[in-house]
Amino acid sequence: MNDLENWDPKSVTDDQFFDDFFEDDDFVEALPLEDEKSKPVISHKHKDKKIFAYCFSLFFALTLFFVNSYKIVAWFMDRQEVKAQINSVIDDTSMASLNIAGATASSEGQMGGNDDIYHKFLDTELKNLSFSELKKKNKDTVAWLKVNGTSINYPIVQAKDNDYYLSHSYNKKKNSAGWVYMDYRNTSAELNKNTIIYGHSLWNRLMFGSLSKLAQKSHYSNNNNKYITLVTPNYQLQYEIFSTYTIKPELYYLTTSFKENEFKSFIDKITKRSKIKFTMPKSDYQSILTLSTCYDDEKRLVVHALLVKKIKR
Repeated sequence: MNDLENWDPKSVTDDQFFDDFFEDDDFVEALPLEDEKSKPVISHKHKDKKIFAYCFSLFFALTLFFVNSYKIVAWFMDRQEVKAQINSVIDDTSMASLNIAGATASSEGQMGGNDDIYHKFLDTELKNLSFSELKKKNKDTVAWLKVNGTSINYPIVQAKDNDYYLSHSYNKKKNSAGWVYMDYRNTSAELNKNTIIYGHSLWNRLMFGSLSKLAQKSHYSNNNNKYITLVTPNYQLQYEIFSTYTIKPELYYLTTSFKENEFKSFIDKITKRSKIKFTMPKSDYQSILTLSTCYDDEKRLVVHALLVKKIKR
């Protein structure tokens, strides 16, 4: 087969033809037959698993979507209900026209005397606040709280524990917004050394949502914003802020009763915690008001104010 031109096919037998023909190195060998085992085998079970996983993921995503949608709607409705109750309470108790922050911009001096414009409001509108009317709405009503420079202007309730009003509104219906309430260990008739009031911090500034203003130094450029008013059935009280800070949840600042000399140490410690340096108010009273709310997922925002004025109603 080296010389194809001189090749005579008659001179070669069939066996020789095939032997010589397949000796040629230039001949391209036929590809081996494909191994049946190498073919990919598509399992019906595998297909079923993929379809099931897809359907499950879709079902889970849809379920999550509808659950979250329901929560958002419920959350929005709760806050709308709170707003409606606030308006109702204000209307029914003639608080709509109440100018509780009686002091004006003309009062820029130190608010310490009994004859300054700020103190005068204590003897006017608030004395007409009717707790009998408030208790018709909710018998748990023990006080009314107003924090200057914020939207905090609510009746305060008190339950047998500190959990109930975390999830119940002023009308005692289930509500994730809760209500502003006094610590169950406190007594509103005769105030403790440390009276504590709690509330949720809501994004729309309801409840204690605007309390964060008290942690900003610029808030006190208006001297009136240092004052908090608490009205009980027996007394009309004015407090002056002396400490505000954020802290991880603890029990120390929530102490309500003290042994001899413990209260002074307590005041010294919470004063040092303050992120804003206040001038400690002068007072003959040994009683403070503490406001506490959530600052974020890990911390609480705390405000302490010293009692500086007390008038019997």
